[in-house]
Amino acid sequence: MPGDKHNDIVRSIVQLGKSLSFRPYAVDNVGEPCIPLPRSIDSGMLTDVEQIDAIWFNEFLFPKYAFEVEITTGVKPGIQRLYQLRHFVDCKLFVVIEAGGDSAEAYRNKFDRIIESDPFNQIVDRYYVITDKQVADLLTQSLKLEGMKQGVLDWDTPEDVLKLLADSQLLVAEIEETKELPKWLELGAENWGRHFTPQKAYAERLFVPIVNGLLEAGIKFKVRAQRWYLGLYDRGKLIAATYTRKDKLLFIVEGIEDHYDDVTLESIERPESDALIMSARRYVVVADASDLDQLIRLFEWRAGGGQ
Repeated sequence: MPGDKHNDIVRSIVQLGKSLSFRPYAVDNVGEPCIPLPRSIDSGMLTDVEQIDAIWFNEFLFPKYAFEVEITTGVKPGIQRLYQLRHFVDCKLFVVIEAGGDSAEAYRNKFDRIIESDPFNQIVDRYYVITDKQVADLLTQSLKLEGMKQGVLDWDTPEDVLKLLADSQLLVAEIEETKELPKWLELGAENWGRHFTPQKAYAERLFVPIVNGLLEAGIKFKVRAQRWYLGLYDRGKLIAATYTRKDKLLFIVEGIEDHYDDVTLESIERPESDALIMSARRYVVVADASDLDQLIRLFEWRAGGGQ
């Protein structure tokens, strides 16, 4: 249905804005959390601004990009609504149309004709027409770049963008081309891809033999890929958690932090940038598969009640 298509495009615009570090507003609920229209917009004077399909605001809540999606109606109403943002001189104004077909060419011709007329010709250099395909392509490339930044630079990706990255299946598809998911993994490929991007392949190669080694040692648990970490569970209770840090794994083992000093593994306090497992105070660092025996000792201490 046209309405569904319209909302799908607006949702992609909102997601693209988030991936580019903007704060998006959307007139309709498109299934993606957005900010309300901020006070920088006087909706009492600019009565139609709140009807604009999507607006990207910067960190100071000033509009930088505004979008009207036109796939079933005329182009002019959208151009008129966008015109209200003319006093925000840094704000670019976009009309988004469907790619291909006779309607797309007709919309482009109408767009060119209208923006050359008064009063729109006063800001003609701030109007643009793009297609839904261009929006979709930009979103794909932006999420791929975000995944690379996260993997190569240990980038602090915002929570909502992390969710987009996981839901996009882009990184998961690349992983699944080269391997099957481990049989002991629960909760699906999406969360696995969140933790082990292709740039963190070393950490993945380290985690898999560690889990297999723990299982072979008779330490029974389930591995569940949670939103922020990989959890090891015993009868539904979290007994350990780990997450990747470039080429290392950081473990927190429930209830036995005092025993970290009894092994030669490096241990660190919770890093300042770590917002993943907020309750964790101290981590043990596993940097190589040769550390497996010492990690097993920690789990055996835990199985013995920390004795």
